Amino acid sequence: MKLVAYIPVIFTLVGIACTQRSMAQTPGDSTAVCGNLPAPIIKANKTETCAGTPVLLESSSCEGTIIWSNGRTGVAMTSKPNRTTVYTAFCQTNRCRSANSNPVEVAVFIPKTPTIKSSAATVCSGAAVVLSATGCEGAVTWSNSQVGSEITVRPTTTVRYTAICRAASGCISCFADEVTVVVSEVPLIKASRTAICDGESAVLNVDNCAGTAKWSSGGVGKEITVKPSTTTTYTVLCQTESCQTTSAPATIAVGVPNAPIIRVAKTHLCSGEALSLVADGCGGILEWSDGAGVFSPKLGESKSEIVVKPTQNTNYSVVCKTETCRSQPSPAVQILVDPLLRRPIVASEINNTCPFASVDLSSALRSAFSAPGSTFAVYTDSLRTTLPIPVPGSVGEGVYFIFEKTPAGCFSAPAKVTAKLSNCRNSIGVCMGNPPTAEIAADGIENGKYLLKATLGGTATGGRWQSNGTGVFERTDTPKTSYVPSAEDITAKTVTVAYETNDPDSAGPCQRTTTTFLLKLQANPTPNVVGISKYAGEITAGSLATSFVVPYVIVVENMGQNDLTNVQVVDNLDSMLVNGSIIVGRPVWVSGDFTLNDAYTGSGQNTNLLASGQTIKVGQRKKINLNIEIDIARASTNVLYNTALARAEGANGAVCTDASMAGPEADPDRNGSPTDNNEPTVVRLNALPTEADATFVPEGFSPNGDGLNDLFVLKNIPNNLKVSVEVYGRDGALVYKNEDYKNDWDGKRSATDKSGVPVGTYFYLVRLNNGKEFSRFMTVSR
Repeated sequence: MKLVAYIPVIFTLVGIACTQRSMAQTPGDSTAVCGNLPAPIIKANKTETCAGTPVLLESSSCEGTIIWSNGRTGVAMTSKPNRTTVYTAFCQTNRCRSANSNPVEVAVFIPKTPTIKSSAATVCSGAAVVLSATGCEGAVTWSNSQVGSEITVRPTTTVRYTAICRAASGCISCFADEVTVVVSEVPLIKASRTAICDGESAVLNVDNCAGTAKWSSGGVGKEITVKPSTTTTYTVLCQTESCQTTSAPATIAVGVPNAPIIRVAKTHLCSGEALSLVADGCGGILEWSDGAGVFSPKLGESKSEIVVKPTQNTNYSVVCKTETCRSQPSPAVQILVDPLLRRPIVASEINNTCPFASVDLSSALRSAFSAPGSTFAVYTDSLRTTLPIPVPGSVGEGVYFIFEKTPAGCFSAPAKVTAKLSNCRNSIGVCMGNPPTAEIAADGIENGKYLLKATLGGTATGGRWQSNGTGVFERTDTPKTSYVPSAEDITAKTVTVAYETNDPDSAGPCQRTTTTFLLKLQANPTPNVVGISKYAGEITAGSLATSFVVPYVIVVENMGQNDLTNVQVVDNLDSMLVNGSIIVGRPVWVSGDFTLNDAYTGSGQNTNLLASGQTIKVGQRKKINLNIEIDIARASTNVLYNTALARAEGANGAVCTDASMAGPEADPDRNGSPTDNNEPTVVRLNALPTEADATFVPEGFSPNGDGLNDLFVLKNIPNNLKVSVEVYGRDGALVYKNEDYKNDWDGKRSATDKSGVPVGTYFYLVRLNNGKEFSRFMTVSR
């Protein structure tokens, strides 16, 4: 799939076309022209202006109401013409009007729209393309913020460009018709296997290559078979008549596979209930146990996710297998299964007992529970499609269905009961017959948090969570919450949680109700999880004319519930330098929360970044700041890809690994598993940031009221400087202006005109009172 970059994205705007002249129409009316009523005299504060710039028109010699040719009224009015316009006005008193005033023409100057073209329509990634503009009698500003009638760009993705002409008067032209520069796609490596044992092979294929594929291992062709003896990173160079494009690296890990980790949503099921088991951390074939210690690929057909329906307590584990070797079994996951429940035996019909004006459904039970810890639950339908009756001890007339319910949430078949009411004298009030209640239930485990739910009943409307442990609740004031146990809680294996309802009637007869629940804690509620991400900061000039200093930031995070030891980060810089670029000197350790391995060079055998014995506690994020100087004098492309690997040991000696994700977050989709977020960090060494980039980088904003990016904010402006902002539309018309800007534009045209500017692309000018001026394009979206 080809990706097209827009600099910026160009939208069609609903607005006035770039025309040069119009006539303000005199509005129709039913008054008569009176000869004795003199015509007013009008004038403008300027008769030449740019499109959309305010013009003040004033009138005199009228003792009535001035009506302007654009329908406005008043002695003076401000207009923002987008084209040359002729204004008139007349004076009106009662049913009498004067003749038209003298005409005043305001000439609107719109510079000629430039015509732009590119030297090539299709190029290789990073290749030079010359963009030129003709027909502009002024300064040309391009949509990538470069200025000049001819500029050179080096796009790495398909891009559309446009430009404007800015005349010496300051007026802005319409946007030029954009030109598209198509960039050849980057080849993509697909590996049949990402983990093998010594002596095994893997097949590498390349997509998005229309030419000759040359592999870093020396092979040629769209598909090669490799048999590395150590963990090896491969790249492929796609060569056509006009392009040489290098892929992102692909790594084949060699060695005995690590034991996988099984993830489950819950560990307590009802008989026959389906459960999904997910295995993480295997690049080979998965063999699942059948619950009796026998491993076979048939159970899950070698899939990383299988669905089981155990009818009794069962232990599941999985191994990772390649052609000739296999991992140790994963830590077993025990699934507890509640037995099938008997239908409760109940009385078919029961009545209330005075003075209570309600029926106690518990009195209908004629049998004991069939499973320990069970309670009974009552619904108004046999399929439990409605909410449960919160207080079965106080119900009105009707038909009810009683179920036995286990602590795991399993239900028996329903038993039908009909409740009838007899009239009582001096019946007891509602709060005595329907007191506040709360039913607590565990609702699974998610990322080490125990999910809890309190179902309110009776007259309860809220309450608060408490515990006898030393862990913490996510919130204590909501019926649904989560509890994060402390190390002391996990050692104790249980913690008692309680939910205390509110007092429904304050000083009345009703009282608070407290319900307790014994929460059983797993020794390791979640597997050991390490996540790693990597991104580049602001690139600066290197020591050579063709070198750049790239400041990399590596973030390692403990995303599990067990402290991690023997943490190591492997960053093989050789895999990044596949395009002919070289590293100048040694990587420079700027700062970090770990201890550096002094032997680290990023090359050969010295790719371990950290000293031995590093640790990271639960929930910790540790950063590494590393500067690398790269010389691209002999590089075939200016695009570099880099991936770092993290490895750590957790509880029971289990090893967890992760490959880096581009950006500051190892798990951007927040699903608790960073291993499914692996993208190489990409840097493009085109040119150094300009002064404008260092001062502010506003490329657009979205004034839609969602609280995110709602204002047009200029960054890093010194506090002692005054800032003015002008924003122009595609037709060259001024749509917003503020001569003392305070980072407060929300997309409205002005303080008096609250209409929002349309979605689309705009050109803007920012002037500082120290003489500096910046001009760019930006996108407004909603």
